Formats: sequence, C-alpha cells, structure tokens
Amino acid sequence: MILVLLDTGVRATELCKLQIRHIDTRNRRLQVEGGKAILRGEQSASRTSTYAVRSLDVRQIRENFQLSQSEFAAVLGIRIKTLQNWEQGRRAPQGPARVLLQVAAKHPEAVWDVVRSP
Repeated sequence: MILVLLDTGVRATELCKLQIRHIDTRNRRLQVEGGKAILRGEQSASRTSTYAVRSLDVRQIRENFQLSQSEFAAVLGIRIKTLQNWEQGRRAPQGPARVLLQVAAKHPEAVWDVVRSP
C-alpha cells in the first residue's frame, strides 16, 4: 500500500497525518454528540466533580490586615464600593477576586510582598 501511495506522490508521513486527522475529527464528533445526549438527559456523565465553596468573611480578612476599607480596596486594586458590597453581603467575590481573598486570608505576607515590591 505504501508503495502505491509513494508512486502517487503521497509520502508515508503524510498518510499518517491524514489518518490521525481523521481519527481526531471522528473523536471530536463523538464527544460533541455525547455532550448533547448528556444535556438532553439521555445519557449520564461518566465523571462528575463536586466542590465545596466556603463563604468568605471579607470584613474579617480586611480587619486582619488592620486596614480601612479604602486602604484595603487600594491594596486589592478594586473599587471601595465593590469591597463594601462584599462586606455587607450584597454581592460575593467571584473568580480571581475570590482566589485573591483566599490567598490574603491564608498568606497575608504574600499579599504584602507583592504590594510592597516596586
């Protein structure tokens, strides 16, 4: 078979690449179809993960830094109104802000190290 392909100008490495692309495309198509079936409720997911998300006491974290709201907002690089909303429970920090607050709570020296560096 390779001899025939070599006669037609297709190299063996190109044949391998074509076969891999075909397999990748077929796998992607199967993954998409499987995902659609899960969303429709026709199939259950093979793996699921559950994560416990603790609420953060933003006011306590700030008080541990011994900073006013405006000072702590400046350290975190956020608006003071955002900090007030978090502390008063009107909003909750999400994504990177939440992670930054978790780091601030567990490793305040890391936050100070970054803030104080030039």
